[in-house]
This record gives sequence, C-alpha cells and structure tokens, in this order.
Amino acid sequence: MKGSTLHHHIKRLILALVSLALFAPLIHGGGKPVQQESLAQKTGKLALEANLVNVAIAVTDARGQYVPGLAADDFAIFDDWIKQPIAHFSDADVPISIGIVFDTSGSMKNCVGQSVIALREFLKTCHEDDDFFVLGFNDRVNLVQDFTTSVDEVLKSLENAQPNGATPLFDAIYLGVEKIQNGRHARKALLIITDGIDNNSRYTNKDIVNRLREADVEVYAISIIDPLAARRAIFGNAALQKFAGLTGGRAFFPRLRKQVVDFTDICTAIALELRHKYVIGFYPTAIGSAAKPHKVNVRLTPTERHGRLALSYRSEYQSFAK
Repeated sequence: MKGSTLHHHIKRLILALVSLALFAPLIHGGGKPVQQESLAQKTGKLALEANLVNVAIAVTDARGQYVPGLAADDFAIFDDWIKQPIAHFSDADVPISIGIVFDTSGSMKNCVGQSVIALREFLKTCHEDDDFFVLGFNDRVNLVQDFTTSVDEVLKSLENAQPNGATPLFDAIYLGVEKIQNGRHARKALLIITDGIDNNSRYTNKDIVNRLREADVEVYAISIIDPLAARRAIFGNAALQKFAGLTGGRAFFPRLRKQVVDFTDICTAIALELRHKYVIGFYPTAIGSAAKPHKVNVRLTPTERHGRLALSYRSEYQSFAK
C-alpha cells in the first residue's frame, strides 16, 4: 500500500473514532437520543426541580403604610394550597432593574407633558444603583434608551417626545417583559405610563398574562384618564389592573383635569412599595410532569402589635414540563 493511501485510511479511521466518541452519549437503545438538559435548566426559567421561586410581598397597615420588622416565621407560603418550606427570606432594600414603558401615541396629546412629570417624580425616589431602560410606543415600539443607571439619560430620551400615531400598548408591555429579563438585578419591575388605549397590537391580553406567569417581574401602571377618551380606554385599563394584580404590583388611574395631574403621591407610593418588600423564596414540593399555572398564597401569622394587615404579591407563576 502506498504511503499516501495508508495516510488517507489512517485519517479516515481517526475521524470515525472521534465522531463515535462525540455522538455516543446521544445514542441509547434503538437509536433514541438520551434526554439532555432541559431548555428551562439552560435558560434559568423556572426549572422546578432546581430553581427557586421568589415572591416579593408588600405588607401594609390600615393606613396603607409599610410594615417593617417582620421575620420569616411571620409568613406561611402555599403553592396550589400546599404549604412550602421557606428557603430564602429577605427584607433588604436592594437595587432593582426597571423597565419604563412610555406611551407617545396620538391619543396622549393631552397627557404626554404630565407623563414626563410623573416619570421625573418617580425617578427622584429611585436607588442610585437601579438600572433603567425606556420603550416608547406609537405606531411601533422603539427602544429609546437602553439600560442605564443615569436618571438624566432616561429623562433626556423623552424630552422631545411628540405624540402621534396609533397605540400598540399590549405589544409594548409584552416586549418590555422580554427586555427586562436582561436587567442585571434580581428584582425586576415594569412601570407603564399610558392613557390605557390600545388599538394597534399583535399581542393579546392573554399573551401577556401567560408571559407574566413565566417572568418574575412586578408591573406598576399609571394610566392617565383623559375625559375625552375615557370610554376608549376601558378595556386597556382593565387589563393593566389585571397585569398589576397578577404580579404583585399596582395600577393607578389619575384623572386629567385642566391639563394637570398631581403625580407626587402616586410616584411616592410606587417607589416606597418597590423599596420595601419582603422576598420569600421556595422550592416547589409537588410538581407534576405537565406545564401549568400555579396559584401562590401567602398568609401572615397573627401579629397583634400591627392590627389588620394587607398583603400584595405575585399570585401565579408558570411551571415548565419536566
């Protein structure tokens, strides 16, 4: 056998051995692939055998004031009515990644100036290490400011906003939930500033609800009620209320009067609630093989020193198939 031919055969043999070594782990009886690491495990989504489910909880008294000083033993948490051991507990004021979803559509003509004022009031109360992005939306959704820690950059990105075009509110919210997953902090929130009208979205109310069950994000909304457009905003505002309630956030509906809305109390309330939440983490103990929504319930043990208390928290999350 000539040297070149021998060399060629040796090369083919080596390639065959390497291929066998690479693909042998994928072959298991009958040529069926062995189950590999799931997508949920690779992406960090709620792979329920391994990952912690976190629930941020606002606790307020009869006056609506934050209640400090509670401990893990004061809480009980339930997944589909099954009590869960608390694996993690925190009440620290930690930085948050915040996505701002800002309506610049034509229906905001009478509200956009007040909306910028609302945003400025909110940003005054934020943590110096919070990071932000801004999505503006009219005929389409645009990233007008990528993640930044600069309040000045956030405000500058909207200083020349000229309201025009249609209103893809649901598209903007859905894309905001997607974008906030890239935030660098564990706590994540969306602040939506709009008039509640939606007339140009591909995504639906149901699409957003399903995505919010999967995502660990708190939704807060300020929807400015313009008396001239209130009837057109009924459906959108009901959806905002639903999104906020599902995630443990809140929705506010100030009424525009003579082109003026006082946002100070609203923005202070949102900021204080974001800053002062208890966070409980648990590993679900009874998980089936099918993906489905799970109900979350949180209870407080009786605390006579505080009287009657109210809790606000994420009420559902989505499990993933094994």
